[in-house]
Amino acid sequence: MSVADLLSENVSVLPASAAQERLWLLDQLTPGSSAYTIPAAFQVEGPLDAARLRHAVAALIERHEILRTTFGVEGGTLTQRIAPPGAIPFEVDTVEPAAARRAEADALEQAGTMTFDLTRGPLFRVRLLRLAAERSLLTVALHHIIADGWSLGVLLRDLAALYAAPVDRAAALPALPIQYGDYAAWQRKQPPDPADDAFWTRRLAAPLPVLELVTDFPRSGPTVTGARAVHLTGPGLSAAVERLARRERTTPFVVLLAAYAALLHRSTGADDLIVGCPVSGRERGETQALIGLFVNTVPVRVPIAESESFTSLIRRVRDASTDALVHQRTPLDRLIELVRPERTASRHPIFQVTLTMQERAAHDLRLGEARLTPVELERSAAKFEQALSVTDTADGYRLSLEYDTDLFEHASAERTLLHLERLLAAGVSAPDDAVATLPLLDPAERRLVVDEWNATAVTFPDGNETLDRLVARQASRTPDGIAVEFETEHVTYAELLRRADRLARHLQAAGVGPNVLVGVCAERSVELVVALLAVLRAGGAYVPLDPEYPAARLAFMVEDAQAPIILVQRHLRDRLPAIGAARLVELTPGEAERDPAPDPLMDARRALADLAYVIYTSGSTGRPKGAMNEHRGIVNRLVWMQATYRLSAA
Repeated sequence: MSVADLLSENVSVLPASAAQERLWLLDQLTPGSSAYTIPAAFQVEGPLDAARLRHAVAALIERHEILRTTFGVEGGTLTQRIAPPGAIPFEVDTVEPAAARRAEADALEQAGTMTFDLTRGPLFRVRLLRLAAERSLLTVALHHIIADGWSLGVLLRDLAALYAAPVDRAAALPALPIQYGDYAAWQRKQPPDPADDAFWTRRLAAPLPVLELVTDFPRSGPTVTGARAVHLTGPGLSAAVERLARRERTTPFVVLLAAYAALLHRSTGADDLIVGCPVSGRERGETQALIGLFVNTVPVRVPIAESESFTSLIRRVRDASTDALVHQRTPLDRLIELVRPERTASRHPIFQVTLTMQERAAHDLRLGEARLTPVELERSAAKFEQALSVTDTADGYRLSLEYDTDLFEHASAERTLLHLERLLAAGVSAPDDAVATLPLLDPAERRLVVDEWNATAVTFPDGNETLDRLVARQASRTPDGIAVEFETEHVTYAELLRRADRLARHLQAAGVGPNVLVGVCAERSVELVVALLAVLRAGGAYVPLDPEYPAARLAFMVEDAQAPIILVQRHLRDRLPAIGAARLVELTPGEAERDPAPDPLMDARRALADLAYVIYTSGSTGRPKGAMNEHRGIVNRLVWMQATYRLSAA
């Protein structure tokens, strides 16, 4: 059945489309979020008739049923409820010149952060702010459940035509063959395509890669969080990208996607990654002139070999994106249902980043004699960890990166765009070079990373100055100075060294010496500091066993380290797993008071090449690994830090 055939059917209740259903569910998960608000703002220069604009908005709402649609659940099914033309969601405000700047900033923020009640509506709002006689600010906001990016272009074209038409006559706009509700009903009648299902099941077969972007803040909480964007215009890049695309018989989008995939690979080490790529979803002619939610996001899975050339990667991306576009009809919700990925509230189930190619915007936007100039709006909430969009402008490609402010700092996002621009410029100028060798850093960054950050050479005060000797030397200089504070307890350097040496002699008597590992299981306390220093004073190397770790992780560390002795606070004994042949020593004052005879060689047994500690990695890329650290490395860092930062007791 075609879409037009539905016009003859008497449908009293219209179902929501698959994309609308997903937006509804996201709204239920994050009520009050503006992540799915589509805002637009325009500076208006010239005469603008507010009454005429109100009439045009009313005619626009009458023309597009979706603009007067709300949503509800009936019998377990999400439905669209189309109201007759009525109240017009149009506001006009006039401000005094002295308050214009503040009022304009407030209006822009309001448009970007506007929220909607999907049940009650309206889901479309227009506001005109009069700033001067022939200067205004026009803002428009729609919920994504009734519109997409394409829809904004349709809305502006129709609004301009309706504004230009005489109030007593209809605008010269062709009648719409269908409404969005007809499309949604038609879509729901289409059975899943077995070929599409089979393709996506193969293409997204497990294990599904998770892109571990390097973040500035730990990942936690819901997927939709705060958002900001950074922008960069790369003059001259568009012509070079288009030339390379023609040579490879592909589109500029594919070249851009290859460059973004290369950057993600270089920054994360991922050799298999997925980028979400929005597609218009308007394959049928009847949908071209409609406002509505047609857009679908297609996952493009790209394996990357580090040694391959940029040209090779472009061809791989071309094939992957072509295959994905052939099967773009599968709604993202259906795709998730097929793949059944592991779900978590802190990540999108299939991809964490997206790339959108924006068409060049119309330069001559007008309402009658008034000229409209688009205003950049900041988003208040992010849909993805990173959303890259590339717009072809008269000045070249404009790169915009919307990022999750709960994960990234602004400077990191700016650096990402700069690295992408450099990689893309290098890739299109030398496409046969290996992806791994394409430059990311400018000369200043390279000098900082390669030279300045590596200028850590220092002269040791003593050729054999180990970590614990640094503490002992400080104790001899300031024996009465405070070395450790915890809650109400204060310990001087002299007392810290006495307590550590007392425990160290016990450890030596038990066989601890150079490169012998000692597990330490203690909560944050003075006892913990004493235990770590005592292990070093005995000549051994400590292995931190955090009592907050899961039992399985502690069990693995104990088994893997094979430490002959484990120091533990008495109340934590039950936290430790089976320790095999290791000896358990409680960190108690009674144990420490029984001093064995001093070992006159205790201070002479250690060398810079001896182990100071072994610390286990998180295990995010497999089994945790014990990283062995010598005195040489930690002393080098501490002496350098002291020389650089001049730390004092304050």
